[in-house]
Amino acid sequence: MRRLGIKNAASAWAGWSLALAAGASGAASPADPADGWARCQRDTNPERCLATLETEALQAPHARKAPWAIRQGALLRLQAPGASEIRLEDSAQSHYRALGPVGRSGTWLVARLSPADSPALLLVNAASGQSLGLDAPPRPAPDGHLLVAIRPGQPDHDGSTLTLLQRSGNRWSVVFRYEAPAGLHLNFHRWRSDGAAVHLQWQRSATPTCPTGDGSAQLRDGPFGWDFVPEMPPPCQAAEAHSSS
Repeated sequence: MRRLGIKNAASAWAGWSLALAAGASGAASPADPADGWARCQRDTNPERCLATLETEALQAPHARKAPWAIRQGALLRLQAPGASEIRLEDSAQSHYRALGPVGRSGTWLVARLSPADSPALLLVNAASGQSLGLDAPPRPAPDGHLLVAIRPGQPDHDGSTLTLLQRSGNRWSVVFRYEAPAGLHLNFHRWRSDGAAVHLQWQRSATPTCPTGDGSAQLRDGPFGWDFVPEMPPPCQAAEAHSSS
């Protein structure tokens, strides 16, 4: 199923038990907030891990370049030349942690520790003042004009989702949204070097009516817009109905 927009329920999270590991592993660095987020979700104390990650990100050289970010006590400030300052202040309801800039997009990824009906991740562009909720950490294309956010999904928990965003000027918009059928889990592999395709891996969990399976696909920009090549496997009920016809 494909649709535009981000559904709040899909990005809701209850406590730190929700793991959103973006299909990547390895040591985190301030310049790679997606890896940092994944590392902290595996940590025994995710909140402390995110605070450490913010300290690393704000002390790195890129934090003092435009758009710059600093913390002053409970206040996180992001500023771009000629734009109004973005102020994110910790409170009893929400705590914010800057995870670092996303590629060369001029956009920061911010984690928000907040009630279950709020996004856990924010994509903040200081130049435009835009703030978008994401349900997974974004992976930037090589040129920084596209981002893909893929939530792998877990058995007996939220399903897998894929959100593709494109930057026009200083604003981001959703250009492709996919919500996988139950039991189908996606993982990010890599961007193609020209940014015209995202390489993906998928796995299908076993259910009483659905065998296990795995494979690879690409999300490509083609003459009719973005789509999967080859197509994602259909829900098992649809596959059975097709095979019996």
